Amino acid sequence: TIREVNERVDRLASGLTGAGLAAGDRVLVMLGQHIDHVLTILACFKTGIVSVPVNIHAKGDALEFLIAHARPVAAIVDDEFRATALPLLEAQGIGRIVWRGADGPSTLAQASLAALAAADIVRDRPSPGRDDILCLSYSSGTTGEPKGSLVTDLALRMSAHTCIHVGGMRRGDVMFLWEPLHHL
Repeated sequence: TIREVNERVDRLASGLTGAGLAAGDRVLVMLGQHIDHVLTILACFKTGIVSVPVNIHAKGDALEFLIAHARPVAAIVDDEFRATALPLLEAQGIGRIVWRGADGPSTLAQASLAALAAADIVRDRPSPGRDDILCLSYSSGTTGEPKGSLVTDLALRMSAHTCIHVGGMRRGDVMFLWEPLHHL
């Protein structure tokens, strides 16, 4: 249910802020297509942490460029991408990494997503404002270096409202999302 998703998002948001991340911090998100990716995006949005979604197929120079350009303070990465991501994150001095699908300690330095998602809920945190940046989204770079777009809370909300309006959606409708989550 929406209530259950909201509780899971609140727990993860509390885990992220409890581990020292704060509104405005950029966090690289390199997760596949699964519910934890959705929960991570929403937890970042709820706390004002700036999500920097990365294509899971990015490697080598392309991934190195994104990490260097975005300057994240932390990363949330599927463990299956550890061999690709870890050397590049370490080379940029990013030691605060949350691994999804790996067992680990509950501190942000090499934490597991499951451990952070089990945090007690903190409800007294401020909500992001309409002009706060919630996402740094990169283009594919097909015509040159990828370009980062700063996406505000208002832009995200307007995008959702536009989809509802253009699609003629009503309560109870189900939407099929065909794009990878790093496009959001």
